[in-house]
Amino acid sequence: MKLTKNQLTERANNKLEAKLFYAANKLQEYKMAQDGIIDYGVPQETICNMIDSQEKELQVLEYIKDKLND
Repeated sequence: MKLTKNQLTERANNKLEAKLFYAANKLQEYKMAQDGIIDYGVPQETICNMIDSQEKELQVLEYIKDKLND
C-alpha cells in the first residue's frame, strides 16, 4: 500500500527531526571532547575538524527541513 503525500511528508519530517536531534547531540559530544570532558584520544585539531564537519551537517539538515516545509 502506497503512502499518501501527507503521510510521506509527516514521516519525512519525523525522520528529519530525529536526524537533527542526533546531529545536535553529536555536536555537543564533540564540544565536550574539545573541553576535555570526554577523551577521544585524538588531537585537538582532529576534534576541531569533527566539530566543523558536524556544524555543517546541522546546517544542511536545517536547510532540508526548511525546504521540506515550504
